[in-house]
Amino acid sequence: MDDADSIYSGYDDYEDALDIDVRFILEFLGLEDDDKFQEALKTAYGKRPDLRTAYRANAAGGVGAGARLGTAAAMRSMTGAGGRGLTARGKTARGTTAARLTTGYAAETEGGETRQIKAVDAVGFVSSRGNSAAMFDPSRSVGSAKPLEKAEDSSEEAAIRVLEEKVHRLLEESTVAIQGQDFQKALELAKSAGVHERELTRKKEAQLGADQINFDLTFAVLVNLAYVQEECEMYPEATNTLLVLVKNRAFDRAARLRVNIGNIYFKQQKYLQAVKQYRMALDQIPNVQQEMRSAVLKNIGLSFIRMGQYGDAMKTFEHVLDQTPVRELDGTEIKDPGTDFDSAFNCLLCYFGLGDREKMKLGFLRLLSLQLPTNDDDDRYMNIQEDEQVQLYLDAVQDDSLRRHELKIKKKAEMFVLTAAKLIAP
Repeated sequence: MDDADSIYSGYDDYEDALDIDVRFILEFLGLEDDDKFQEALKTAYGKRPDLRTAYRANAAGGVGAGARLGTAAAMRSMTGAGGRGLTARGKTARGTTAARLTTGYAAETEGGETRQIKAVDAVGFVSSRGNSAAMFDPSRSVGSAKPLEKAEDSSEEAAIRVLEEKVHRLLEESTVAIQGQDFQKALELAKSAGVHERELTRKKEAQLGADQINFDLTFAVLVNLAYVQEECEMYPEATNTLLVLVKNRAFDRAARLRVNIGNIYFKQQKYLQAVKQYRMALDQIPNVQQEMRSAVLKNIGLSFIRMGQYGDAMKTFEHVLDQTPVRELDGTEIKDPGTDFDSAFNCLLCYFGLGDREKMKLGFLRLLSLQLPTNDDDDRYMNIQEDEQVQLYLDAVQDDSLRRHELKIKKKAEMFVLTAAKLIAP
């Protein structure tokens, strides 16, 4: 293939008119005898001199090494009409003897003052001229405004807001004291919270209307006070505090607090009153909350045992054991054996108190049919696949709080079985 027909021909050709004599430009600019410029050409790491050095050289009538070249218009104004020089864009222009001054500087020999740069003051920049060691810190705020001062609000709404915050703070401090088992301090804080909450309620009702009353805060304050009074064995006071909530129609679910009142009566060995409160609370608990209903029924059965009414207690615990969940297997409904060892053992005690040995045997078999929460062959704690990651997980959960709780329940269930075996033994 001929060169004329090659698709790559012509790329190395160029016009002679575009060829620039570099030596002529350097000689014209006076850079051939400039030692600093020649040194910068010899190394790729030559440093650019400080701008002030360049401007001093410009003011003296020469071009400093590395000085910024001005535009064609600026060079013509400096050198006149004669001569041609190289502009910043690489084009030729009229001769030059000085570089264009950068904003913020003035020729020192002309007596000019340094021009201040105001456009960057807002972002915190401060010129380091005269202190080259200072570094620019963008996070530094120069001339920032003072923090806003809170305006004093003397209105009634502001006073109510401050009082409500105080009630919240006292309530939180009381709960912290309860956590630390300091019930005397918790009682004082709970009483103070109650006093301020009543004052808050009166002010809101008088100034803002009854619809602005925070009933949730009232409920929390009174329940906390009743709990602390119960822990301090102030049973009558705790009962009265809970009755305030139970009898107030504004709290639609406060009737469940009758369980707490029943527990207080149980501690006072007033079992008949405790059973009354438990049954009144049971009427307010829907059937879908079966776990809570079973807990209340257990309390009723324990109260009957304490009163010696083993027949009523037996019926109560049998009812609890019959409420185990039902599952379907091959089209047939099967009741799960459950895990309620407490109710099964108490029911067996009722059989023992009634002297019914046949039911004692049935009760013992029912106790044996219950499922333990965990066993030694539990797959959750076995590394069947011998996986290292699984083994790390098992090592972590072998002694955690959940595992300890399961072992505690297992130990308690084993104690129930052994005690029941001793009761039915001839």
